[in-house]
Amino acid sequence: MVKVVNAQAAAARTRVGLGTRVQPGSTARVTTLQGSPDDVNTAFSTPIAPRESRFSGVSNTFTYTFPPNSVTFLRFPARVRG
Repeated sequence: MVKVVNAQAAAARTRVGLGTRVQPGSTARVTTLQGSPDDVNTAFSTPIAPRESRFSGVSNTFTYTFPPNSVTFLRFPARVRG
């Protein structure tokens, strides 16, 4: 699993490197929490809620665009090379 926090007001196109000892699966399940810095969840309103998606470009080194003001979790199967 990879977790990335983008606290900037702009999207961050980022190169992710997993090293040479990890053999990742090619598809990731993505969970993103995103909102304005002033957003607040309450009992009546949930402007920040998890969004689920898939990403099919995982490899030892790949590029992903992380949305502004977000926390993103990329979950994928992986094996450690011995």
